[in-house]
Amino acid sequence: MWRYNFDYPEYNLSKGWAGSLCQAGCLKTLYLAYTITGDERYLILANKALNAFKVPVEKGGLLKIRK
Repeated sequence: MWRYNFDYPEYNLSKGWAGSLCQAGCLKTLYLAYTITGDERYLILANKALNAFKVPVEKGGLLKIRK
């Protein structure tokens, strides 16, 4: 995961927090790099990064199911 290097006190987040919107932007960039270059390293990294969305927030991931 890509993490922010600053505190976000409004949401009680300390340096090192990760946001799903940022992760999605990074994934989009990797996908576009892959489609333009055909370099599979971008696609491999993007697929690895997707795993963060499968791990619950409580365990350090990005998955949060709201009811």
